[in-house]
Amino acid sequence: MKRLFAVLIILVLTIGALVGCGGAAVDLDGHPLVGEWAWSYNIAWRYVLNSDGTGTRGGGGMPVESFTWGVRGDNEARITVGRGGAVERWTFTLLGNNLTLARSATNENYEYMRVGAPPSGHTLTGTWSWTGDDSYQYILNADGSGTRGVPGAIESFTWLLDEGNHLLLDLGWGVIESWTFGVTGDTLTLSSRQVSGMVYSYTRS
Repeated sequence: MKRLFAVLIILVLTIGALVGCGGAAVDLDGHPLVGEWAWSYNIAWRYVLNSDGTGTRGGGGMPVESFTWGVRGDNEARITVGRGGAVERWTFTLLGNNLTLARSATNENYEYMRVGAPPSGHTLTGTWSWTGDDSYQYILNADGSGTRGVPGAIESFTWLLDEGNHLLLDLGWGVIESWTFGVTGDTLTLSSRQVSGMVYSYTRS
């Protein structure tokens, strides 16, 4: 009986060690992963990671799902979708406001950027007409959607501001433009961060 009890104790300790491997749980309050992250391929698809261990992911035409999450050790994020769901283990790398999530079990690797001030209520929200031809307009909606072009040739996009306060436009199919902007009164200036010398001015309509 004593031998059986000793074996059981060893078994419990072994299981405890296995469960605990991967490092101790990390306090999420103030953790750098907390916040909103936009997928670099489709910035309308977001991770929202809350400091209470809850979160959501999805958007951009794809379903939004809720989950719980935590951090183990230095660089492992664990995500559980649904009650009693399987635990996803992601290795994360943070470089400034850029996040990489990698999952070796499924050979997945994704890049994200931290979302800055939300579009709602921002000075950029509204309709802007190009000074070179006022029929060409940008419309930046408070929900992060937008359009640009002239009647009969309109393209849609999703927009946001990154932590560096740059305007990002997601045109779909992985095409993302990055602009530096300045607003003075009712004048908007956009300068491309990707094409040297590409600068445009607009007036609020």
